[in-house]
Amino acid sequence: MLKHEKMHRLILSALAVMLVASFLLTAASFAALPSAQAAPPQPLTYCWDYIKLTMCDCGTHQYWEYWCHRCCNDPDYCPTGCCDIYCWWVEAGTCSCR
Repeated sequence: MLKHEKMHRLILSALAVMLVASFLLTAASFAALPSAQAAPPQPLTYCWDYIKLTMCDCGTHQYWEYWCHRCCNDPDYCPTGCCDIYCWWVEAGTCSCR
């Protein structure tokens, strides 16, 4: 019986240490967060799709549009200006090369 009581006390002590450690780590992580006043406000990111160019394939009479997704102030691609993030071709109908 004495052996079981020692084991229970050891387990409870370990749990108490883990609980205190988790409180300390949580408090430290909140203290390490930057304040809202530390960083200046960033410009808004805004994006749109537009047709960059068009093309008529005279052999197949397919009309193609080259669309691009343009963003301004995007933190990953163009943080201080505007740039095309990605582009794609779209078959938009038929055409004639006369």
